[in-house]
Amino acid sequence: MRGRSAWLWLAAVATGAAGCFGDVNEQSDLDSPILRITSPRQGDTVFGLVPFQAVAQDAGGIDVVKLFADGTLLLNDFVPPYQTVWNTASVADGPHVLRAEAKDLAGNTSTESIVVVVASGRN
Repeated sequence: MRGRSAWLWLAAVATGAAGCFGDVNEQSDLDSPILRITSPRQGDTVFGLVPFQAVAQDAGGIDVVKLFADGTLLLNDFVPPYQTVWNTASVADGPHVLRAEAKDLAGNTSTESIVVVVASGRN
């Protein structure tokens, strides 16, 4: 292509008006978010008010991060930092599962779980 024809073709592609070529910028987001529980750590012994925090990343953006203790939802968090405080006063001593779930804007999800041990010192 030369001259004006090349310029018109480039303008059509740049504006998405190149109908026969389709939308060259459209891509499906099939990647799950990257998710990690940062506090507490796997195997930690905890008691009282326990900071529970996760980090989540996704190129297309994070919709929501949910934080659970033993399957009970503690928090739906839509804005980082994704964190809450887990009050262990009402749970029995012993192992407990903390889980984080992240959903990106395309609907892809990731989960991570850890086990911590509550040791309140009560008998």
